Amino acid sequence: MYNPLMQHRGHVEAIQAHLGDYKRVRLISMVTFTNRCRISVDPAVRYVQSDELIIYDHELVETILRKTERLESEVPETVYKEQDIQAIFEMLSSANSTDPQIRAEHMEKAKGIK
Repeated sequence: MYNPLMQHRGHVEAIQAHLGDYKRVRLISMVTFTNRCRISVDPAVRYVQSDELIIYDHELVETILRKTERLESEVPETVYKEQDIQAIFEMLSSANSTDPQIRAEHMEKAKGIK
């Protein structure tokens, strides 16, 4: 089985590579697992202070709420204007391939990552 954390890290790096003038955007990364899995990772990524969180699915809503609250206390005002948010959205949307063949090739390549 491929390593989902490595695959996720690759996706985060791909997002960062496509941010253009917005390289300093703070990304919050979350990977969730069901209770059927046992999470054996560095405890630091289990706490809301981290920007790379690995949690169980039943913790998702609470973690998002706690993380949002923490971020709002750190930076109480909006950092980006609506036009910046739209520009970021458009950059990432244009990088997201919808071509079925390209997506299939990506999936095959991802299967090789262990």
